Amino acid sequence: MTRRHALTALLLLGSLAGRRLAAAESLEPLEVDWEQIFHLDWTVSERNGRPRISGKIRNVSFYGTSRIQLLVDQLDANGHTLSQRVAWVGVGIKPGDSAFFDVPVADRGATYRVRVFAFDRKFGSGHN
Repeated sequence: MTRRHALTALLLLGSLAGRRLAAAESLEPLEVDWEQIFHLDWTVSERNGRPRISGKIRNVSFYGTSRIQLLVDQLDANGHTLSQRVAWVGVGIKPGDSAFFDVPVADRGATYRVRVFAFDRKFGSGHN
């Protein structure tokens, strides 16, 4: 094996290891109890030939919430994460209220998963 071939093999192995590491470092929601605070309803649609995740987020808690971010996972047919996107909802949501969201995604996936990634709770009056 020549020195050039050895260097190419090392670079290829390093590249493959980096890909595995990146796949292992997927994002997870920062708030573990988000499902007790919010309910999500969403569908996959298209606008101008591009896929989008559109839906409604409802605050079912007694907290006011703000700075809400969604985590959209594009999954393959086996349920493995292909890509992730964090998107801002754009408004605070008072207890019992809801808001609509619309998130463009890069590619049409086999399926998607939408979760609340992060948010701030507002104790007291719930005003935004």
